Amino acid sequence: MSRKEPTLIDILRSVIFLDADLGGSQVKDSLGDLVDTDPPNVLKLKSTRLLLEENFHILMDRKISYGEDSGLFSIVIAFWEKYKYLPTYSILHNTLSQEGDRLTLNRLSTITPDLNKAALLIPNEFVKAVDQIYQKEKKETLLSIMSKSSLISEDGLDIKQGKTKVTLKGVDDTISFLLSELSELGNSSIRNKEGDIREEAQDIKEEYLHKEQSGAAFGILTEFKFLDSLTSGIQFGEMFTIAGFTGHCKTTFCLNAFYNSIFYYGNTGAYFSLEMPRKQVKRILSVIHSGNRKFRDVHPPVLYSNVKDGKLTESERDFYLNTVIPDLESNMEAGKMLVFQPDDAASVPLLRSKLETYHKEDGQNSVDFVVVDHPGLMVPRRRTGNPYEDMNQILRDLKQLALTFAKNRGIAVWVPYQINRSGWREAMENEGVYKIDCLAQASEAERSSDIVIALYLDNDLRNDHELLVTFLKSRDADLPTKPIKLGTILKSRCIVDYIETVYSQDFLLEIIPT
Repeated sequence: MSRKEPTLIDILRSVIFLDADLGGSQVKDSLGDLVDTDPPNVLKLKSTRLLLEENFHILMDRKISYGEDSGLFSIVIAFWEKYKYLPTYSILHNTLSQEGDRLTLNRLSTITPDLNKAALLIPNEFVKAVDQIYQKEKKETLLSIMSKSSLISEDGLDIKQGKTKVTLKGVDDTISFLLSELSELGNSSIRNKEGDIREEAQDIKEEYLHKEQSGAAFGILTEFKFLDSLTSGIQFGEMFTIAGFTGHCKTTFCLNAFYNSIFYYGNTGAYFSLEMPRKQVKRILSVIHSGNRKFRDVHPPVLYSNVKDGKLTESERDFYLNTVIPDLESNMEAGKMLVFQPDDAASVPLLRSKLETYHKEDGQNSVDFVVVDHPGLMVPRRRTGNPYEDMNQILRDLKQLALTFAKNRGIAVWVPYQINRSGWREAMENEGVYKIDCLAQASEAERSSDIVIALYLDNDLRNDHELLVTFLKSRDADLPTKPIKLGTILKSRCIVDYIETVYSQDFLLEIIPT
């Protein structure tokens, strides 16, 4: 089923309060203090306000023209600049009436029915909608440029330059016109990718104030609170390294975080599998889905081995085939779950090509993050004959992918990384706690990574259904001083923050196979 193409009405609806949002509440003052006779509505209003403000900040970072709705958006922007608060529909209407702007007022009246029907977009959807509108405008501009170029080359065309008109004609004028007009068209839809940051000081201030007020996360969340609270989500442009020894749940952790981000937060992720066949990754993800929190009062997660071998119990079979698989297919809140298994020698340029081919600037197929499992099985762009240098080259290229993907928009890159035997032995002697030099076999594993965690598992932890996690690096946050433990249900391939806080003890007896 095709999605409705977003319009400027959808964008406007997602940056202003409608009467339905207010529910009888009133804006007390221009700073946004809200009062209501029904206290629960206050929390709902504040949540809506933060959502609208995050959308507005996204809009201010994008380059789109507002067309016939420019008057309406001008009022919204001016109101924010003056009061640091987004206006209501009534404020828009009253301002236009007071200013005598009948043309824009008529436009507001015309779109009001559609405005009231439009859905309030969450930030992830809002970004895609704005970028899709930008790409549509970009296409229309390109067609106009090409049409004018054709006229200039053949018959000549009068072009306004400043206050005067000049006639352009011939091949040389066509080339000059194209170079001038196309110079801006090839840029990203995102503003402020280069230039003097002193001129953007107010943007830095606005970003801080918005985060201070909202406390919102702005990156790719994993549903692992120890990680999300430290990072506010893995950001576009960041490389997140998950280090561990063989068999210490690197892939299982990545698959759980991959699943969580897509199903609980609506992101679209790509899994670049070099170690497991695609059908195995699909099977594991389906078993992880059986542990979704929505099913916790329905049925325990199924056992992976029973799914793999076709030996589900009668109860498991009914739950897996009639509940889990249909929901995996039809869940409308989840993002897209892409799994790539390359046929040829896998390199970072090949990975970039596959991602860029899928990623579309129209917002329908935007890829938010990619898991590369794992870089040790990739081939470098140029073989050096030195495994150490080859690995460093691959990791540097992955970092560049994170920074420059989709015309410098960026992407979050997650990298499971194999710790060598000497690093593992040192951790064993240190109660499972790794040090950053466990990455020494490739210096770029530390240098290029923005966030590094190390996973540790031994027989005692396995028997206690626990996994030890140590933070080794965070470029943009202070590191925790102690390792933390996650809960595991490894026979169902599930990892959670801490198992006793998620499941009741009675339920655990059913969930954890003996």
